[in-house]
Amino acid sequence: MVPRGCPWEGITGRFGGLLRNLKARRLDTAQNRRAMDGSGQTEEQKGGQTIARAAGSISAWTLVSRVLGLIRDMLTTHALGRGVVFDSFSVAWMLPNMLRRLFGEGALHAAFVPEYSRRLEQEGPQAARRLLAAVSGGLGAVLAVVTLCVVVGSLVARSSAEDPLLPELLATLFPYCVPICLVAVYAGALNVLGSFARPAAVPVLLNVVWILALVVAVLSEAPERTIARNVSFALLAGGLIQLGSLISPLRRRGQLVVPKLPRRGDGSGIVFRRMLPAALGLSVAQLNLIVDQSLAYFFLEEGANTSLYLSQRLLLFPHALIAIPLATAVFPALSRDASRQDLTALQSRHRQSLDVLWFLAVPSAVGLALVSEPLLAVAFEHGRFKADDTLATAAVTTALALGLPALGAVSVAARGLYALGRTDWPARIAVLAALVNVTFDLVLVFVFDLGTPGLAIATSLAAYTNAFGCNLALAKLSGRTPPGTGMLRAALSAAVMAAVLLSYAEFLSDRESTRTVRALRDLIAPIVLGALSYGGMQLVLKSPELAWLKQKLTRSGRTR
Repeated sequence: MVPRGCPWEGITGRFGGLLRNLKARRLDTAQNRRAMDGSGQTEEQKGGQTIARAAGSISAWTLVSRVLGLIRDMLTTHALGRGVVFDSFSVAWMLPNMLRRLFGEGALHAAFVPEYSRRLEQEGPQAARRLLAAVSGGLGAVLAVVTLCVVVGSLVARSSAEDPLLPELLATLFPYCVPICLVAVYAGALNVLGSFARPAAVPVLLNVVWILALVVAVLSEAPERTIARNVSFALLAGGLIQLGSLISPLRRRGQLVVPKLPRRGDGSGIVFRRMLPAALGLSVAQLNLIVDQSLAYFFLEEGANTSLYLSQRLLLFPHALIAIPLATAVFPALSRDASRQDLTALQSRHRQSLDVLWFLAVPSAVGLALVSEPLLAVAFEHGRFKADDTLATAAVTTALALGLPALGAVSVAARGLYALGRTDWPARIAVLAALVNVTFDLVLVFVFDLGTPGLAIATSLAAYTNAFGCNLALAKLSGRTPPGTGMLRAALSAAVMAAVLLSYAEFLSDRESTRTVRALRDLIAPIVLGALSYGGMQLVLKSPELAWLKQKLTRSGRTR
């Protein structure tokens, strides 16, 4: 048996016992995972600490990537402004990223990682290598064919288009989908092999390449169309650099493979079949994006796509730092509850996660909506991006920001459905949300003439439809429990925060001031006031989420 006292505290007489214990661990790994070690921790607790460290590494690199992404968007608006050039660039850049989300980071990633992990554990590294080679080869072959068709079609359209810029940029940027989707598959393999920092740092490389290309273009004072073309070639090179950055860690772990076409028995068929339900839901979401961008490009005013692009980028910042880490962290626990058939625990954990989500996402949404104009002014209003462009984009940002809590609720509830093995339900609900989005797109744009803000409102309404459907489906499968009170506390506190910020805005002077003064007066001060008023109201309400936040901050400080 393992002694209960810590064996590292100078108890030399127990050294031999410790060696015997280590040998016993090697002989019986499964039993050891359930045993207590000398420090009083189970292997499961140690695994939780490993996950926490990995999540911290991912979050840190995500934050770095988001900050660099904000800088790159600032430089892009400075160089291109809000007009037809940025509109064409944003549409051309959207399409390869759509395939990245669908095949790379979405359905295929979710199907590949469990099967790769199973084969590595049960059949050994060679079986895992064969699976990795087959999946990457099959994916690469499909994407190569699609890319060839798109490039040829774009070049043909370029010769007859009234403005050839969009098809020209599309022909340059679409091949980016091949290396970046392979990056997502290789990153999943590295995560299974215990490497998290390098895959999480990959997006940083693209942002660095993008920023360097923009700096060179701005310094050369090139015209907008030339800048867009040069940046497109730089992004294609950036995709290859990202792929090359994963070669070394794969080689060190003995999993560097040459992609091969799938064959019977290599496991790729299992992966591709499992990805189909999730791919349907994700493809519907990407179809929504295409509809929004197409309506903006062909039917709305010049610069509409630019406003949508910048607003979505601002929305992704809090979403990536709040909803995605929360959903990722709770997924393993939900999966354990589901495997134990403990539906009460699963529903309770889901409700608690939603309370934490409301606590963080509701004030972020309200705050982003209220400070969208000064935020855009400080971040983007320079170069070819003017004050009128700020006002037009602020309305779109406000409408999108109000859907932020719903996006987070979808992420959490979908993980619960995945844990219960119902990967098809989120896809079905996504179809309904897509219909809602398209319907409101057409009504708000063509009937009520709301323009680009109408597209953003439709997106937010579709997000709430999706959130309601996923949470209702999860409740049906796991059993209904009393609703949490976190949403009510968050709503009341956010209302107080909004009242404070609106009152503060009444005392603001005009916008004629230096950029530094505007940043301090119109942006930093409201953020501080909003945080204090929201936190103060949560303190009055004795919110349990405050205790949770204090616990997390205390643990973070101890770790450092």
